Amino acid sequence: MAIDDLVFQHRDLEVKMPKELEHILKTIKNSKSILNLKKDWDGNGAIPIEENIWIDSIRFLSEYSIFIYKDYKKIIHAPEINPSSDNSIDLDFRVKGNQYKIEILINLKKENSKTIIGYYGDFFNEKTKKIKNEIEGKIEYNPGEIHKPLANWMIKYLKVD
Repeated sequence: MAIDDLVFQHRDLEVKMPKELEHILKTIKNSKSILNLKKDWDGNGAIPIEENIWIDSIRFLSEYSIFIYKDYKKIIHAPEINPSSDNSIDLDFRVKGNQYKIEILINLKKENSKTIIGYYGDFFNEKTKKIKNEIEGKIEYNPGEIHKPLANWMIKYLKVD
């Protein structure tokens, strides 16, 4: 760990990030409140978010943010980290420029004891009113493995200018 690294800990989870990614770490820290949600937290029968899916979401966000920063020297925007009523977590990235909007939604959930990542992203041109560069997929999350198509899309469209 470098002297300037920032650290967040929760039980066995330890996230170390360079200070340049402080905005991501702040978002992670703020998302911990998701673990306090009780049954029917949305008033529509939502179940509480399991700690293991929150931890996988934090690991995923940390791994990809750090990978993009260290390997490509790019800093990505922080997503909103939101619970979903089906015991899953959404990482919702939204970037708005002068003539475009970019959104990518990454959902992590458990299926047969595996963490599955579903993702969808698009680039909307405000001037032409057209969507392009859509990405969509579903992969199994394996900590430490980077899914290149998703990472490449994040590098291209979610970077902080």
